[in-house]
Amino acid sequence: PMIDRYYPNLMRDSYESFYETIIVAEHSEIKGIKIPATFEVLTNLLSWAVGAGTPTTTGQSTSWAFNPNLTADNLQGVGAEFFTDTAAYHIAGSYAQQFVLDVVRGKDSAQMTIDLVGQQAFQMGHQTPALSTPISPSDTELNLLNPAYSKSYLDTTTIGTTLSNDLESYKLTVVNGIQQLYFLNGILSPTAIARPTRTAALEVVQWFDTSTELANYMNTVGNGVKRKIRLLTTGPNIGTSGTANSLQTDWYGYWKTAPFKVDKDVWALTLTGDSVYQTGVGNSWSMLLVNGLAAEA
Repeated sequence: PMIDRYYPNLMRDSYESFYETIIVAEHSEIKGIKIPATFEVLTNLLSWAVGAGTPTTTGQSTSWAFNPNLTADNLQGVGAEFFTDTAAYHIAGSYAQQFVLDVVRGKDSAQMTIDLVGQQAFQMGHQTPALSTPISPSDTELNLLNPAYSKSYLDTTTIGTTLSNDLESYKLTVVNGIQQLYFLNGILSPTAIARPTRTAALEVVQWFDTSTELANYMNTVGNGVKRKIRLLTTGPNIGTSGTANSLQTDWYGYWKTAPFKVDKDVWALTLTGDSVYQTGVGNSWSMLLVNGLAAEA
């Protein structure tokens, strides 16, 4: 195909370092997008990374069920704009390669990191206006996920039964493993994607008050018992509904490692594992988000 090529010193800090055509025939990635997680913005972030949520609205609150094992992949694409010293581009079809939800006790907010892989870049005629703040921020517009309000449930039978309040941190990493597909369509640009079965890796750091309690958790390592883990973070109530903002993650899998440490007579255990399909619920992990949004923005 005909592609206009430029010398690097003429393009300087351009995102598309050599090409400036209507469609850029390059693999485009945007990595390390890290933002504080709020109950509202998670509606969009999880749609990109997990799939379209199924909303159920009751009064002022909406419950978004994110089921990762649907028969058809319904990941939502996201557009991205970027500028060079000579032109501006728009990536119309970007998809989440992976996302990481990091909740650490003592931090002001949980953090969400997303890596995106792009499809095609188009030269833009008009750019989106600069960001503005139409209303004064307050607690009702910015509901951060506060790690201090996070709980963990570690069970071998019914999920959500055994509450463990001494949660230090947890990190949930979902890898979609998206691959670009290139076709000879006259431009040789990525026109489709393929994704194998996604996996969810979990790392939980848990404090324990006694050696007996610690031993009970360590006894489940390597004995073939599937663990059922529920992680729950709550937030302020939604309006006058009496229903709190919340994010609930259910995870099913086996422990791979369980190193422990002792700090000032407090035992801490780091539990890591990969998700495993759970027949009874039809998935290996799932997420339920409750907020005050009536529809995805």
